[in-house]
Amino acid sequence: MVGRPERSDPDELTYDLFLSANAANGYDFVGYNNPEYDKLAQAQRQELDLDKRRALIIQAQALINHDQPDGFEVHPKNVVAYDKTVWDPKSMVSQAGIGIRNFWTWIGITPLGKQQDVILNSVAPPTNLNPFNIPAARAPGPPRSCGTG
Repeated sequence: MVGRPERSDPDELTYDLFLSANAANGYDFVGYNNPEYDKLAQAQRQELDLDKRRALIIQAQALINHDQPDGFEVHPKNVVAYDKTVWDPKSMVSQAGIGIRNFWTWIGITPLGKQQDVILNSVAPPTNLNPFNIPAARAPGPPRSCGTG
């Protein structure tokens, strides 16, 4: 899975990726089936207390780590550049998989002077400017084990 804005919340990977109910028509491509994990994944969705929810997610991650239902072989390295004489480095939020080009940076980026325009460049053309439009959720994708995801 690649870094995308909707994955800022651990629910995206905790619930969608390994919940057994998602094996037939969802993102549980490997067919992981663990009733204990399912209970934790569903409970974290309903928990409003952030500390309790975090504990549930950590327990779910521990089960995934123990059971190893999928091989996690790649962690992309992103190189991004910005002018730290123009932008406050403390206002840049680096997020796994997408670097500083994420929602939290865009809402908190702080100029150090008069320049307020953000100039963005990318080696890949943008496929979508709306962070809430998730086309992959509507279209079937390749199996994760192919290494193309």
